[in-house]
Parts: sequence; C-alpha cells; structure tokens
Amino acid sequence: MQHQGDIEEPVEKPIEKRHIGDALAVRLGARLRAVRLARGLTQSQLAGEHFSLSYISAVEHGRIRPSLAGLEWLATRLHISMLDLLGGSELPRAEAGDGVSQEQRLAGGRNVQEETEARVRAARILTLRGEGETAVELLVRAHPHTLSAREQALIQMYVAGAYIALGRGDEALRAARAAPPLADRIGDGELSERLLALQAEAYALLGLHRHAITLYRRCLDALAYRDGGDGGDGGDVAAEQPYRDPMEAARILYGIGTAHVSLGDTERAIHYLHQAIRLVSEGACPQRLGARYWRQSQDYAGVGELVWARAYAWRSLAAYEEAGAHRLVARAYTQLSQVLASSGQIDAALAQGRRAAEIAAGRQDAWCLAEAQRGLALLYLAEKRADDGP
Repeated sequence: MQHQGDIEEPVEKPIEKRHIGDALAVRLGARLRAVRLARGLTQSQLAGEHFSLSYISAVEHGRIRPSLAGLEWLATRLHISMLDLLGGSELPRAEAGDGVSQEQRLAGGRNVQEETEARVRAARILTLRGEGETAVELLVRAHPHTLSAREQALIQMYVAGAYIALGRGDEALRAARAAPPLADRIGDGELSERLLALQAEAYALLGLHRHAITLYRRCLDALAYRDGGDGGDGGDVAAEQPYRDPMEAARILYGIGTAHVSLGDTERAIHYLHQAIRLVSEGACPQRLGARYWRQSQDYAGVGELVWARAYAWRSLAAYEEAGAHRLVARAYTQLSQVLASSGQIDAALAQGRRAAEIAAGRQDAWCLAEAQRGLALLYLAEKRADDGP
C-alpha cells in the first residue's frame, strides 16, 4: 500500500504563453517561405486542414511565431527538421528526381495523422463502453517514431484515462506523468490542463486526496475566465466564475468535493459538490453549451490552434445536435397531445402536453416551452368549455 510520502508533492509551474512578433519570428517566417517555395507548395497546400491560409501567411510575414507544436507540424509537412527550419543548416533547394512526388509526401503525412486520430477515437469509445484493457492495447500499439509530440502526448493522455476507468491508479499516474514534458515542449496549455486533471484522478484512486486537491485546484483556476489569482491557500477557486469548458469544470469540482469527503471535511465537500451541481444544471441546456464550445473554437482558431479549434467545433456540433434531439422529443409530445385532444381524450392530452412542457423547461428551450404552453392553454380552454356545457 502506498503512503502520501511515497510520491513527491506536485510542483506548480506556469503554462507557457505564445510569443508574438520579434526578430526570431521574422527570420523564421522568411525561412518557412523559402522552404515552402523550394518544395513547390502553395501556402494553402502547406496549411492543409491543420492551419488556416491566413495563419501561414502571418507566420511567413513574421507577425506570428508558431508554438513548438505548430513548428513541429510544419517541419514534418516540409520534410525538414525543426532545427533546420529554425536556422540550423543551409536551406534546401528545389528537389527533383528523388522518386517521391509532392502528392506522395503530403499523403504520407495525412495517412499517419488519420490513422492516429482513428486509433484515439476507437480507444475513447472502448473506454466509455467499459473495455479499458482493449483501449490501452490499441493505444500502445501506435508507433512513437511516426507520431508528433502532440500525438504522443494525446496517446498517453487517453491511456491514462483508460487506466482510471479500470481503477488502476498506479498505471494511470505513470501514463499521465509521461505526457506533460511533451505538452510543455509544444506549449499546449489545454493539453497540460487535461493531463493535470488526470493526474489528480489517479492520486484520488491511490488515496492521496490532498495531492489530488492540489492539482484539481490548479486545473480549475486555469479553466476560469479571469485575470490573475491562483485560488489562494484553501480559498474559493469555485466562486461564481465562468469557465471555458463548464462540463470539465463540473467534473473537477466533483473530484474536489469527493476528495474532501474522503478527508472528512464535510463543509468543503458540500460547497464544491453544490458548485458541480450548479454547473451541470447549466450544462443541461445544450444550446448554451453549444454556444460556449463554439466561442472556444473561434478563440483557438483566431490564434491558429486549429487542432483544439476543430475539437471544440465538434463538441459544439454535438451539443446542438443533442438540443435538436430533445426539441424533437418535446415537439412529438406536443403533437401527440393535440392528436389525443382531437379524439376527445382530454386527460391523456393534458398529460402529454405537461410532459412536453417539462422536457422543454428542463432543457431551457424557450421556443419549445412556449409551443408546449400554448398547446396546454388551448387544452385548458377546451376542457373548460366542455365542463361549462351548452
């Protein structure tokens, strides 16, 4: 059995920030353009589906210096090392007769990326289905030498998540600790936050609840839309703050609450669990959640982080699709209510109409609620006329 002294206290360190517009950016931009032209690529071809055309243009003109993750991706795309791209050697000349066409070069990079994304998706589904062992096996079969630093970090992140689902804290902690150096290297703050949360969950599984709370609070503070402050020593980092990802914040608040339960601190446990319930209740409105995720997607797209922009766009779409499904259910109940009323089954019609209103109210769908309430009002009027008689 492990004791709290067996694992060193987690040390806080700031999340890396993007550096913009300096002499290095200008030099890097000029080299990027020279290599791109030597490879015979347009800016659009270099950007692919990973970056926007405007982002590549901004990098080449020295207005933006890409993160290490972006730099690594661009170097891989151009078949050049990051060191060479940064100025470590003579720039390549236009290539001819090397037996590999431009289309083959681009397709090779896409195939590796698509295979990795497919592997990660399948592993996530397997984990949610309770097949964590199979998920881990699928993920560890990925060949590290074919993966970028970001992809390696993501693989470790989902391995850790699968082990947590299996209740295996030691292995989850090892996987979650293996990835932060990669995330730090590429300057991906979002990935660093998620890895911290996984480490916190692993500590909680191991019974190291104070360690878990330390990391959970750092994650929560990073998720908040605010300037300054690190939550203080035992202060309320869960005060009424808007979060970039309310459902992730709710999961972290729940983790803090349950850790305080294990420590016997009932007052703080109640506080944090109430905060988690509040955020989950707000998240019950998929339209609002979809709007929040879309805003986050646009924010990431604005700084050229298209990987996370795409991820949040998919989450936004899923939330809006969920909203559409719930709206369809509520409208079906309303329609059923009207059909029952037309056949004289007023009591049954009222029951279905109330059900429609409950669903719409629960999902905070104002339009659908108004439709259900209008249907109910017509039913009440019809019922009153029937009671009054001729």
